[in-house]
Amino acid sequence: MGFEIPYRSYIAEVILDTYHDKCSFSTALTNAQLSNCQPVLNNTIKNQIIKAQKNPDKLFDALQFANNSFTTKSVAGSADVPMLGELNVLTYVFQQNFSCLVNIFPCFSDFFSLARKYSYVRNKLNHPLCKILEDTDMIPVLNFMEEICKWLDWKYFWDKSKTDIIKRITALRTSQVVIPISIQNINDMPFPETRIVCRSQEIAAIKDFIYGKPGAFRKQSSYCIYGYGGLGKTALVLEGIKEIIQDVIDRTTINNYKPEFLLFFSAKERRLTYSQTSGVLESVIVRKTFSTFSELKTQIFAFLQIDNFLEFDHSGIVIVDNLETLSSQDRAELHDFIQAGSPSCIQYILTSRKEEQYDVNVELNGFENDDGLRFINEYSEENDLNLDLSRDECLELLQISKGNTLVLVLCLSRLSRKLETIDSIQADFSKLPTTKTLNNELTKLPPSGFDIISEFMFKNTFEEVELVFESEHENMYKVLRIFTVYGGDEIDIYTISIVAEISCQTVQQITNILCHYLILERRGANYRLNQFAEKYIIQRFLPDAVQYAALQERVERCVRQTDRELRMFDDAVKRNPERQKILMDWNIFTNGDKIAAAKIDLIYIDVREQCNKGNKFFVRTALEDAYPKINLLEKTSIHPYIQYQKARILKMIDDSGILPEKHDEEIQEVYKNVIWSIKTNPLYSCIQHTKSYAAILWIYGMRLIPDDIGAATRYLEDAKSTFEECGIVDAEYVNCLSDLLQAYLKSYGYTKNKSYLHSARPIDRKIMEFSRKPKHFWQWHDELKRY
Repeated sequence: MGFEIPYRSYIAEVILDTYHDKCSFSTALTNAQLSNCQPVLNNTIKNQIIKAQKNPDKLFDALQFANNSFTTKSVAGSADVPMLGELNVLTYVFQQNFSCLVNIFPCFSDFFSLARKYSYVRNKLNHPLCKILEDTDMIPVLNFMEEICKWLDWKYFWDKSKTDIIKRITALRTSQVVIPISIQNINDMPFPETRIVCRSQEIAAIKDFIYGKPGAFRKQSSYCIYGYGGLGKTALVLEGIKEIIQDVIDRTTINNYKPEFLLFFSAKERRLTYSQTSGVLESVIVRKTFSTFSELKTQIFAFLQIDNFLEFDHSGIVIVDNLETLSSQDRAELHDFIQAGSPSCIQYILTSRKEEQYDVNVELNGFENDDGLRFINEYSEENDLNLDLSRDECLELLQISKGNTLVLVLCLSRLSRKLETIDSIQADFSKLPTTKTLNNELTKLPPSGFDIISEFMFKNTFEEVELVFESEHENMYKVLRIFTVYGGDEIDIYTISIVAEISCQTVQQITNILCHYLILERRGANYRLNQFAEKYIIQRFLPDAVQYAALQERVERCVRQTDRELRMFDDAVKRNPERQKILMDWNIFTNGDKIAAAKIDLIYIDVREQCNKGNKFFVRTALEDAYPKINLLEKTSIHPYIQYQKARILKMIDDSGILPEKHDEEIQEVYKNVIWSIKTNPLYSCIQHTKSYAAILWIYGMRLIPDDIGAATRYLEDAKSTFEECGIVDAEYVNCLSDLLQAYLKSYGYTKNKSYLHSARPIDRKIMEFSRKPKHFWQWHDELKRY
């Protein structure tokens, strides 16, 4: 897309303008003090910073190379530029140097979170149709890129223009990406989700084959990449095709090359795939597009809408993947078809595990020695792996994998697999794999190990899951037994929680871990057993006939009850449109959350009725009845709305003045938990852009006055920003402004810092614009006039 070049150029220039030599840069980087209280600091970022601190000279050289390229408007030489992970390290460690950049975002945490997400999404944005990205990932990153592009000076756009990059961003955001090749089957191409590394020369060779030499009239017609399985031959070809498509879109091809067709056909029967979360290699059956040469020729002619190549003169590319699965007779016929029976305007790219005889034959090798060390480093940086391996450990991994890309990636993924935060639940692994245990595992494989490594690694993985849940393995077994009864059907967390009689939060933690290890699959708000794991899990956890019948009956009874409660809930919402708006504000969409929300609302209504009666006995009874019900709801739903209503119930009782005791501390803690959940849990982060969230921030900030004036000011400022972001200027907004004015004045009283007065005056003027003023506004207005 081109965004990374101006972004990197800017960062390199800022750093080198501040630190003119290796000594000053190295001193500043290595002396950087990290504190756990710093924003968005986690183990992955710590390890990246520590890694950079170990070799600051290398990073400085990369910055100089990037800056020289920016200065000369060209790439001279083959030195490394800073990786995205290293750019994140620089903006984190030297935050003060990038304050102007950060200021275009609400806060540093917002900027840095998006910068890290960009490093993850960047590779997927290279996919020609960007279909492997969810909007929740793509849209925020595209907005991040656009804001920075608009802010950056034009001088940094030396490779591609600012206008072209922003047009590309807009096209992606509005799904208007058009592939300028009239005949193509790009949707059938298995583009990898991650960008391959350490293959730049091989990709350049593929592009040179397609484009030909500048000014040349003749090009070679066939290009075959061969090598044993697992080296990434298909991924390499498709990475080259991605760059060619982008060049065509950007009109930067050599000799003005523009193919009229681009076709991909594969004879692959099984595919080795791996998960970067569980590290499991799987051999899966894939749908091959042809089995014989005759089928391939028929499909080519069908796409081109011709019967033969007589008088055919349209240029294009045909990719034929996995020739080794064809018979020797079919391979010979295909060779003759390409070399003698096709016009020169058609270029073929082929892959095979066997050496073939075509115009260009390139053997793809694995990664060994220095190349392997570079692969480990770049792959770890590119995929943000939490690794800190010594040189000896890296060499041992290369020996284990024998240079095979997939096995090497498997090892790296397993070594880096440490859960840090999943839906706000912390789960550190009690025991991580080591290079020694990996060596023991892989050397035990038989010669046909790739065919069975999936099952082998799964069993090993499940043993690690049991270690993670060593203190709560019985709860995990309960959850898995429910899935054995439910079979291949999907089931939601609320139902699991009710049947297993364990808290929703515990179920959430268990299901997230099991998904992480590919034992479960998440489908929206529901879960099901991974088909790969199903046989193993059912064999191990299927209860006996009596237990099976009892458990099945409980599950079915719970499902019927859930369906009944949901119908009642939906009927209540239809009768109350305002209720529907609240549900949208709070993003209440799962079955369990809907039922819990309906029940907490009934508790609120009951307590309100008792408070209206004004009888101490009735109010106390209502409170004592409410607590166990709320506690049960908190076990079956982690949605912040439940705790929010709990705070409202307690506040309503306190405001009634009927009971002598107050619940201020508990209310404060509940509001704090609600805000934290909304801020940190991706499921509820969208609530941050609603009036409900603005009101929570306002109420919590108001309650912190005067005990914690600093925190009160921050929350009230956030509340004001959220109200304004939502376009809300009602009475609650004006009351929020009044409380913020009070906070600024008290802050000035404590610190004598006139900046608070400067902040207070526009707030005061804003409130004066409204006809109805808050209750205590004139007190703060008069106090401000005295300064």
